[in-house]
Amino acid sequence: MEYAKELATHFFENELEFSVKDIPETDAKRADLDVNDGDQQYLVEVKEKLDTGSQLTTLNLSHEGHDRRITREPHAPSNRLSGIMRSGRKQLESTPAANDTIRLILLYFTGPNADMFARRTLYTFYGVQDVIPDDGGGGLNCVYFHNSFSFSSPTVDGIIIVENDGLNLCLNEFGNNYGRLQNSQMAEKLKLGIYDPANFESDGGKLVLRSTVNRKHETDVLNALEQQTGKSYHTMTLNRYNL
Repeated sequence: MEYAKELATHFFENELEFSVKDIPETDAKRADLDVNDGDQQYLVEVKEKLDTGSQLTTLNLSHEGHDRRITREPHAPSNRLSGIMRSGRKQLESTPAANDTIRLILLYFTGPNADMFARRTLYTFYGVQDVIPDDGGGGLNCVYFHNSFSFSSPTVDGIIIVENDGLNLCLNEFGNNYGRLQNSQMAEKLKLGIYDPANFESDGGKLVLRSTVNRKHETDVLNALEQQTGKSYHTMTLNRYNL
């Protein structure tokens, strides 16, 4: 069994005290785990080996003779992580289950760049873009700015991001069973580590773009954001750095 799958099984069984069954492989790729809390069934697809490798840019340190390197990972609306999540979505959709089954993707990151990849996963899942008001002020996270994975994936009710020893459950408000996940034992037990779009608008550092505008053209999205908020914004590109 892959290490991340072993880790997930241990977590669900020993930390959450849920029952876990391994889903047999077939010709069609399916989810990895069938998890049950006694009242609710969850299908979980586990993804590991997620280092984006060639997408990292290695930067030289500013002084000579130093043998350490800095890596840079730009946040972007489309990246390898979105492809990994699409693969997980397909496997969840290929696994027979009742309509009220909660479907989750667990992504496991480890190593010195784990925090960077975890943050990039959040940006990709929720379609986050950093924006700054034209009249000055601090930058904000605009949620659903891009064609986010969550917006386009009603068959995925959430993702679990495991970053070294940390864990977060990210709910998808567009998921078919979003309400069930909100009120599940899993959400109750992980409540200190939950990202829930229902709470985003109360966060002063976030804007949630509720418009139905096509998210493919930045100008259209910025215009919709101005209509919603009464302020004009421009985008800014951030990079995460790790020694």
